[in-house]
Amino acid sequence: MAKWTAFPYDNTAYSHDAAALKKHWSRLHAGDAEALPKDDKVLAAWSLGRRFNCFAFVSGNSMAPTLHAGQFVRLTHMVPADIERGTIVVMARPGECLSIKRVIGLPNETIAFDRGEVFVNGRMLYEPYLLQCVTTFSWECQSLATKKDQYVLMGDNRLLSEDSRQYGVIPRGQIIALIEMDCAVPEMLDRPHYRITRREDAAAERYQSQAQETSRAHDTL
Repeated sequence: MAKWTAFPYDNTAYSHDAAALKKHWSRLHAGDAEALPKDDKVLAAWSLGRRFNCFAFVSGNSMAPTLHAGQFVRLTHMVPADIERGTIVVMARPGECLSIKRVIGLPNETIAFDRGEVFVNGRMLYEPYLLQCVTTFSWECQSLATKKDQYVLMGDNRLLSEDSRQYGVIPRGQIIALIEMDCAVPEMLDRPHYRITRREDAAAERYQSQAQETSRAHDTL
């Protein structure tokens, strides 16, 4: 797995780091395929700016279509005590590359997965930033329970993203920055709206459709 090193926070390193990132950027746009780390995560390379406000270079597709490889994003290290659902964050797991994910589950919640949808404490979560065709499945677990100062993070590209569905909940201390960008806010639905029906539901729908067609046919006789 390719690695991309995170630059240190202190201002003394920024002049060197900025030059390194610009070189990386120019290689990427020159068509040098080796310039882009090959990974299923979105990695953040720290670069231009000051201590609390700087930019990150995005690599990978786990946050597509919201973020794409080769994109510069503005971020801040001033992480609030309470992070809102839907916020895009940078996390630093021990021994792993920095990665960018979205906050789905907040502290003291149960996040469950059913028929391609996400549920928060039993209520379906509508995520307007996802493509209409994107569904959320978890083969490792059917639910995740957070405690105080723990979060569930997932990528917007649910098929390719390695996230809390694989490695579990994330402690607050591992969230080190927020991505500053306007994006749609997820909301709870009063009534669930499944996009994938169970086999028995589909059979019932076919039966109902056939019954309606038979009824219309009789009406025309």
